[in-house]
Amino acid sequence: MQKRKSNIPLRFIMRLGKLPKFLFDKDVSAIQKAIVALMFAYIISPIDLIPEAIAGLGIIDDAVLTMYVLSTISSKLDFYIDQEIEEADGDVKKPITNAEYKFIDENEEETEEKE
Repeated sequence: MQKRKSNIPLRFIMRLGKLPKFLFDKDVSAIQKAIVALMFAYIISPIDLIPEAIAGLGIIDDAVLTMYVLSTISSKLDFYIDQEIEEADGDVKKPITNAEYKFIDENEEETEEKE
């Protein structure tokens, strides 16, 4: 498998999109799920380290926390992304199996028609 160049903002958005799959994965520990849930709770909570009322600065603590949490679980989220890409690539490359076929020899048909 070849390594793909990563577009960082796009990869970040793709990781955010894989969070629901992460939260419902049976192989992920409850502690990791709790960390993600607490991150969401902090983001929507009105209580912040930097109040939202401070124009432009209030979102910084939310963004830093989100980036930190995503960086700690990025390998698992990247696994989901890569798995999805491989499955999409696999649809094109899957061999056809259990197909019925018949070989027709054109020469045989000509000789049968002459007889």
